Amino acid sequence: MQNKANNKYFVTIKKKTFKKTPSFSLAIFLLKYTNFGVYLMAPILMGLTIGVFLDTLLKVKPLLTVFFLFIGTVSTFYNIYKLVRDGKNASYKH
Repeated sequence: MQNKANNKYFVTIKKKTFKKTPSFSLAIFLLKYTNFGVYLMAPILMGLTIGVFLDTLLKVKPLLTVFFLFIGTVSTFYNIYKLVRDGKNASYKH
């Protein structure tokens, strides 16, 4: 007898096993992309905040703001890349 957790028709989330149905797969797919705005804006805003704080602290006005804004933008693109890569690897079939 095959274990439900190893079966391709079931998914285990936090030690609970759920049957994969088209509506369940769609829900998981949509939940992944509901935080898309956070994935885009959070690294940029964090970089901007850190840059402005360090610029006022060290009195080197635009240098660290631009640097941390660049780091935030790069991490935003990396987050988008991860979302797209995981979306292509997912076996979403409706």
